[in-house]
Amino acid sequence: MKKQIWAALLLGGSMIFPVGAQNKAAEPAEHLFHEGKEMFVQRNYIGALDRFRRYEQQGGRQYAIEADYYIAVARYMAGVDPSFVASATGAFLERFPESLDRSRVMLAFGRLLVEQEDYRRAGSIFPEIDDLTLDDEDLAAYLLYYAYLRMQDGQSDALTEQLLIGAAKNKGDMGSQALIFLCSMQIEDGRLGDAERTLAALRERPKFADDATAYTAEIHLLRGENREAADIADRLMARSAAMRNRAQLLRVAGNAYYRLGDAQKTMDYLSSYSNQVGDRIAPADAYALGVTYFKQGMMAESMRPLAAATADKGELGAEAALYLGQARLSEGLHSEALVAFEMAATQQVSKPVREVGMYNMAMLMRSTGQSSFGQAVRVAEGFLNEFPRSSYREQMASILTESYYTGKDYASSLRSIEKISRPTESILAAKQFVLSRMAAEREAAGYDAEALSLATKSIALGNKGDYYGEALFLRGGLHYRADAFDASAADYRAYLATAGSDRDAANLPLAYYRLGYSLFNAERYDGALDAFREYVSRNNGAPELMADAHARIGDCRYMKRDFAGARESYSAAYRAYPSGGDYVLLRRARLEGLAKQYNEQIATLDKLIQDFPHSRHLTTALYEKGRGAVLSGKNAVAEQAFNAVIKKSPESREARQSSLQLGLLYYNTGRTQDAIRTYKRIIDRYPRSEETAVALADLRSIYLEEDRIDEYSAYVGGLDGKVTVAPSETEQLTFLAAERKYRRHQADARRDLENYLSRYPQGSDRHKAELYLADLDYQAGNPEAAYARYTSLVGNAGLPEDYKIDARLRLGRMQHEKGEYKAAMRTYQSVLDTDGAEAVRDQAVGGLAEAAYASKDYRAALAALDGLPKDDMPRPLRLVRAKSHQALKQNAEALKEYTALAQDFSTIEGAEAVVMQAQMEMEAKRLAGAKAILEKFIAKSTPHQYWLARGFILLSDVYRKEGDTFTARQYLESLLNNYPNHDDDIHEMIADRL
Repeated sequence: MKKQIWAALLLGGSMIFPVGAQNKAAEPAEHLFHEGKEMFVQRNYIGALDRFRRYEQQGGRQYAIEADYYIAVARYMAGVDPSFVASATGAFLERFPESLDRSRVMLAFGRLLVEQEDYRRAGSIFPEIDDLTLDDEDLAAYLLYYAYLRMQDGQSDALTEQLLIGAAKNKGDMGSQALIFLCSMQIEDGRLGDAERTLAALRERPKFADDATAYTAEIHLLRGENREAADIADRLMARSAAMRNRAQLLRVAGNAYYRLGDAQKTMDYLSSYSNQVGDRIAPADAYALGVTYFKQGMMAESMRPLAAATADKGELGAEAALYLGQARLSEGLHSEALVAFEMAATQQVSKPVREVGMYNMAMLMRSTGQSSFGQAVRVAEGFLNEFPRSSYREQMASILTESYYTGKDYASSLRSIEKISRPTESILAAKQFVLSRMAAEREAAGYDAEALSLATKSIALGNKGDYYGEALFLRGGLHYRADAFDASAADYRAYLATAGSDRDAANLPLAYYRLGYSLFNAERYDGALDAFREYVSRNNGAPELMADAHARIGDCRYMKRDFAGARESYSAAYRAYPSGGDYVLLRRARLEGLAKQYNEQIATLDKLIQDFPHSRHLTTALYEKGRGAVLSGKNAVAEQAFNAVIKKSPESREARQSSLQLGLLYYNTGRTQDAIRTYKRIIDRYPRSEETAVALADLRSIYLEEDRIDEYSAYVGGLDGKVTVAPSETEQLTFLAAERKYRRHQADARRDLENYLSRYPQGSDRHKAELYLADLDYQAGNPEAAYARYTSLVGNAGLPEDYKIDARLRLGRMQHEKGEYKAAMRTYQSVLDTDGAEAVRDQAVGGLAEAAYASKDYRAALAALDGLPKDDMPRPLRLVRAKSHQALKQNAEALKEYTALAQDFSTIEGAEAVVMQAQMEMEAKRLAGAKAILEKFIAKSTPHQYWLARGFILLSDVYRKEGDTFTARQYLESLLNNYPNHDDDIHEMIADRL
């Protein structure tokens, strides 16, 4: 209402100083001053500036100060910085503090500020104006502008009304505008009789008669006299184009016809009104337009006005939200519909409205499976508590149980179930499902201890259905990773017993495969053999797994000394998957060696070396070839193979063993000096190894046989304690006992390892003991102690490289966790630079890439990942690659990676990738694409609540960019009400946007 009247105010806002205020005889230049003043009143500021400057040029003096002021104001109105006018006004007031024009100057400047909507500065000027020094015209302007200023500040009180009454005494435009303001206040206060009397006075002023009639129509509408209001509005709008486009009349007519049931005229008038006022439309007006569209089946058209109507926080807004939800639902906008129903369900309005809102929410979540942050559970719980006698009660109870299965926020589901004092069997079955899924999530995140606890709780409920077997299968894998092979085998056997004779049961073949491995590692080869055979008989799946199963069958036969059968199985493994046959070729070669078929053994190993030049078994194959050549008398072949091992992987265990074999070969072929040099090289290069003890013993035998005992004694004396003496049997047994406890996760493992180090500080297994203790520190949540141990181990020059590899991997991880990214990069790179690290190469590459990304060295991250297969890269590393491309503005490459990862957003990498993919679409101004991605993400949901919340926020940003601020705000408010975690940055992001 105020804005409508303000338009009228602007029409008459040009009077600054009244014309004809001076009566003295004109000076020669006086006519230029008065012409300029007249042009100023008519808002011809450029012409006014010309006259005033000519007045000054012709030596005008009488009005010089006033002319300076007019020039300043005219320049301001023509677009000059308002600070210029402020300074000019200030200069005038400072120079002439007692001037009779002081209040007029302040009024003029105050009015300019009001017209520029600088209400704060204007508010400091009007209270200082002395109205007693103003003439009638200026006094009316002062009262009108001061009243309007107070109304803008929300002070439509008695003082404001008195100001308007005073201004209304003016018979010109100022007084008429004051009457309009006064009428507006009276209508807002519900004093319709007073408003009619004010309009009667306004109607006496012909120029404003139509304005009075328009407000009369408004009063008829407020009294429910809809036909009269419509007729008056129609008559006025028929008179002129100005009246046809008057927002006030469009609104009155539209609302009147809405109440009269004329849908077409309602839509015609209110749509025109809405186009004029935009987002400033009042909720009641938007509701009338939106509901009319809705009832005419025009769902798409209804959504924007209905969304605007939800700004009302009472019954009208809640009912608008119900209509809006249905309209969005009919257009297939499920997530937006859910947000609308939630608004109706959560506002403090009448129970019937809230009941329908909650019911619609629950039914929509049930049909789409969409439930974010445990909404489905909370809605069903709240409904049953608030509406115990509702006709929808049975449906809501059923939905509550279903929500446990369809929702992705399993923690909320579990909390809900545990509130139930006497759960039914169906609720317990749902609890087993929830616990199993929570266990799977924790396993995927790398928290095996938590996953094991949750899986055990699920199993403890007993067999409640399909998810009992799922929990057994999951726990079997967790036990296997913890080296608890007997417990793992027991879980897989229980799973198989649960599956029974159902050959189509999920994971059945894989359960036999994993059972086989559990039994194999527990050295129960008969059972393992049966399990792997069962897997092979049931599976027609991946050739890699079939080949591996055949290979394990061969291993079991080998351990049972069924060498012919083992060889047959290895051959079957090679046939099943030739491109992955390096391991089976190695195993087959060993069998050929046991059968003393050395030529066949060497041929098999040559095939491995030729066909698999990058195999992680290559070093072992070369060593085995050398051994076979020695036993078949092919000394030259053996020497070549052993030297190849030493050259390729000088720090590996095979290199130490190859060196020993070379020394023995040289000695047996009469090359004594070569043998001595080789043994000394072993002692010098690997002083702390077991092979050094053997080399020292063999060297002693050679020197004794050569009668060079003094030379041997001198050599040993020069070693100065650098060589480890062969361990005693007691020492070995002490370490083995401690190691067994460590592998079995026994509580006293630490005590026994520390006891071993205390008794044997230079023991041959002291480095292993230190590694185990460092791991125990890490697992016990004592990272500083673990960090110190790993740092010490890595820096130990005497530590064999194969031990250092494990220590460096863990140290790199801890450096990353501590934020020491550059140090972590160096540590992982040292693993890659180490001979014999082929088996852990991928792990080191991944650690290097993640540390490089964290240190913002994106090119280094990409360079590291180039060493991994692109199509078979682990998901976390693929995400690092995508984010590195994005950071380098390589958007096409980043988007390709995000799109691939986003195919499965049940994983945390996929969930983050969806949000990043949509973010890139939005930044590229492809708003429709970004919205489609996010709506699918929200509809299908994800267990990863943080990224789901980020999806809601980003979707809100998209709507805001589209200009739909109502929907944007609804998404944020829904998230604010539902997101449970206050420890991350989600609530801060919501607050910034709201």
